[in-house]
Amino acid sequence: MGTFDNINIPGPLSFVSLSQNGAGTVTPIALVAGKSVKLFGFMCSSSTVTNTIQFNSSTTGALSGVMSLALGIPLILPITNVPWFTSVSGESLQLIVAGAGQLSGEFILIQS
Repeated sequence: MGTFDNINIPGPLSFVSLSQNGAGTVTPIALVAGKSVKLFGFMCSSSTVTNTIQFNSSTTGALSGVMSLALGIPLILPITNVPWFTSVSGESLQLIVAGAGQLSGEFILIQS
């Protein structure tokens, strides 16, 4: 069991950097059969006003709506006891990026 600032999370956290230039699909951690990916925290910022993101489970589809990012204003999903998003078992967690700018940040997650 991992602890972060008095927040108990059921497993070791992985901190995975995000660096995506332009549109594409970001898969922060490799798929493991029979396991799901749980996102406990996330942050990103965009170099342009045209970027949007959406969290996705690789086969099942959307876990969130499309979110527009503002230039220079970070999107932060703070670390919590309960995951923000969980992929379907056996599927990877993906971040779908649309737009032409640079997207930088970090995923905080576990695979269980």
